[in-house]
Amino acid sequence: MAQESHQGLDVSRRFGVRKILAILAGVGMVFGLVAIGFFNENAGLVLGGLPTRAYQLMVIGGMIVLAMVMVLFWRCPACGHFLALESNPVQCPRCRARLKAGKKN
Repeated sequence: MAQESHQGLDVSRRFGVRKILAILAGVGMVFGLVAIGFFNENAGLVLGGLPTRAYQLMVIGGMIVLAMVMVLFWRCPACGHFLALESNPVQCPRCRARLKAGKKN
């Protein structure tokens, strides 16, 4: 029983790290959308010797990388199942591993 509880805390801790990475990737994607809007508004702007189109492509590339980070890390630490669009899951839908530490319901 104690080992089962310890494993549950470990899964919960690993999920917490994955959740932080997914949130940071989501925030980065929002900033990317804002940046694309900024570069569309200032189409003739040249920053650091690069035209705006180059910055737009870099932002789009960064957003693709952030989306990949979300797909790679938004998984159950116990079985690797992708958690889809659940923003705050309590347990994995496949293996039923508890993803949050705390009292059982």
